[in-house]
Amino acid sequence: MGVHWAKAASRDYPGRVEVLDLRTLNPLDWEAVLAAVHRHGKALVLTEEPLLNSFAESLAGRIQRQCFQQLDAPVFTLGPPTCPLLPST
Repeated sequence: MGVHWAKAASRDYPGRVEVLDLRTLNPLDWEAVLAAVHRHGKALVLTEEPLLNSFAESLAGRIQRQCFQQLDAPVFTLGPPTCPLLPST
């Protein structure tokens, strides 16, 4: 669903936003991530999982470390608030 939301939101910025759909996390298409960051100088990592200790945070950190010179701004992560899957009793 997140890919659908990202593509819908990107229509407001034609030619300025690229949606990179990482369908698989292992293997990660790291070359595509690097190429997109180099083209745009920015990165937003959108996820449907809670952000705390997530793959999205890990990916954002890796982008920040390896693309530091190419970035015009810090990498931003966006996802739902952290909440437990099961109510506590």
